[in-house]
Amino acid sequence: MTFHSIFLSVLMACSVTLLPACQTDTPSASTPSDTAVTTNTQTAPTDTEPSAQEVEQTAETDTTYEKDFGSYTVPQGWIEAETSAQGMYFYISESDEQKEQPDNVSINVGSNPYAAEEHDTFRQAILRQLSMQIGGQSGISLTGDGSMTENGDTLYTFTIAEEDTGITTTQYYIVGDYKFCLIQETNFTGSEQADTVAQTMVSSFAWA
Repeated sequence: MTFHSIFLSVLMACSVTLLPACQTDTPSASTPSDTAVTTNTQTAPTDTEPSAQEVEQTAETDTTYEKDFGSYTVPQGWIEAETSAQGMYFYISESDEQKEQPDNVSINVGSNPYAAEEHDTFRQAILRQLSMQIGGQSGISLTGDGSMTENGDTLYTFTIAEEDTGITTTQYYIVGDYKFCLIQETNFTGSEQADTVAQTMVSSFAWA
């Protein structure tokens, strides 16, 4: 089994309840950043269909989606692909519908045993799980950063670069109270457009 498929299977299995066994960690600094070693890549479904929860077009360019867990905006030219397991929504460029591995951005939510103010303990748990997933793999690096969203939520960003494949995966964890939203960009081509889509979704995200 390839590194790509190992991580994807772990992600799909863990996307709803993340790391409940780690709730005894001891918090450290309140606005952390980290460097570790791990990976995370996904391949989006290419069949597309309109979302029943798509609510509006803004400025004839962007589309705002409203889900049970919250709302967010996706830039023009990117469409919602068929959803996969665990309530994960994928977005791809209209021009990439026929590609086997299109650049894509996904969004899903999960629960965790941490209150919002325990976000640093949550960060440590994420890093521990990512390190376990990478195992002894070489040529893979991860950088991490902590900040706040425009809506005032704690945001942890992890960027994973695979030297051999050239794939870059960026994970944005928006921290809520005993919950999180994960917006993940998997960039196969180095496209700046994919970066923009992910960042737009993060900056516009609001909990329901």
